[in-house]
Amino acid sequence: MATRTRRATRTTDNAVLVKVARVGGTVTEYALDGEKTVAAALELADISVGTGARIRVRGRVATLETKLVNGDVVTVAEKVQGGR
Repeated sequence: MATRTRRATRTTDNAVLVKVARVGGTVTEYALDGEKTVAAALELADISVGTGARIRVRGRVATLETKLVNGDVVTVAEKVQGGR
């Protein structure tokens, strides 16, 4: 899977690098300069999560308020619908 890096136009020494991936999609690395939460990373990645979406960080269930640290990987899996 390819990884792309997208940085804010101006970053500081306090920026953290995180990877964001939608299950079945590409992995992209982002530099978070201000707020360092899942919500901020998903906003930068232009990913909106619907009701029932599963978010994980460091392999654990996360919320939009989960704080991120350098090297974290955020994965988003949308709720799968099907059956009868």
